[in-house]
Amino acid sequence: AYKIVQTYRGDYVEVPRGWRELETAAIEAIRNPGYMMDACSGRVHFIYEQTGAGGWLKMRRPSGTWMFMPDAGIDFEGRLFYHSWIKGAWREESIWGGVLINFVVQGFCREIMYSAEMRLAQDPRYDLFLQCYDSLTSAVPAEHAATLCDNMIHEMTTPPAWCLDFPLAAEGKPKVRYS
Repeated sequence: AYKIVQTYRGDYVEVPRGWRELETAAIEAIRNPGYMMDACSGRVHFIYEQTGAGGWLKMRRPSGTWMFMPDAGIDFEGRLFYHSWIKGAWREESIWGGVLINFVVQGFCREIMYSAEMRLAQDPRYDLFLQCYDSLTSAVPAEHAATLCDNMIHEMTTPPAWCLDFPLAAEGKPKVRYS
């Protein structure tokens, strides 16, 4: 497994480079409260806001939305952490560049999906009743299902204005019942 991981990281050097860039920007933001630090070609930004004994590490995703990491800091070994609600209590959670890229990508993809969902929700022909992390489901009259399904796919593959160059794909087909 180690060899496979190292081969992947060697073949796709942009991935670990991106992790380090995000981690460095987050650490620099904590070390310089109130100053914005950029990463990922200026598409991701960090700023740290001191609040009493702790502070908030804020990360702005490419869409412009913010993610807040409470009581963030750098431990005595130079590692990032924040506090997360885990099993009924606030607990320190170690984070690194791979976790930060996960926060960026999952949030980014959720925002793309939500954008399509909101456009479809404005259309009275759709009765959207289920949104899963990567799918939308709507109840429509059977005689219009194929056309509306094609339109749904079109909406889901139309990127928002903040990521016009992002490649999207979707598939789907009308079904009699959800499964």
